[in-house]
Amino acid sequence: MEENITLDEMRSQIALLKEKLDKESIVNDRLLRDALKHKMNNFKWGSVFEYCSCIFVIIFGNITIFQLVHSWPFVIATTILMIICILATYYTHSKANTKDCNGNLLTVAKKMRQIKREYHLWLYFAIPAITIWIIWFSYLLVTETTFGIHLVMAMFFGAIIGSIIGLFLRKKILDTCDDIISQIEE
Repeated sequence: MEENITLDEMRSQIALLKEKLDKESIVNDRLLRDALKHKMNNFKWGSVFEYCSCIFVIIFGNITIFQLVHSWPFVIATTILMIICILATYYTHSKANTKDCNGNLLTVAKKMRQIKREYHLWLYFAIPAITIWIIWFSYLLVTETTFGIHLVMAMFFGAIIGSIIGLFLRKKILDTCDDIISQIEE
């Protein structure tokens, strides 16, 4: 009789232990999903910065450019370049949706890999485009203004600072993608 009571107690303790373990995995799953949502929200702030930068260039940059070189084709080309940047950023970052964290996490990892690939492919467009833009703007500054060489030097200094900021943001976004992918794979 005493053996049956001990056996029943052991069974109830095992059932209680299983119940606690089941709750623990749910908590871990929730913590993982909340952490992923937080990282994806931080990820979206990078796109907000890019949107604001492009809009700033479209509005204030073009006014300054036109006052310096009086070239409508260059202003239009700059505007088109910034619109392409906005659209590419929107297309790439629209894949990072926090609602996906509630579903299949493998889908989130796949989307993060796509974002990383698109960030790498973007350089094939961005580097030649910005190089052509800088050469064209330098030419206009030297030929259209009396103090063009000084403006070109200032532009190169600004381009270096902008490149450093851009590479830092790019690295931060790619690191966030890597973190999300590694957390999901664990």
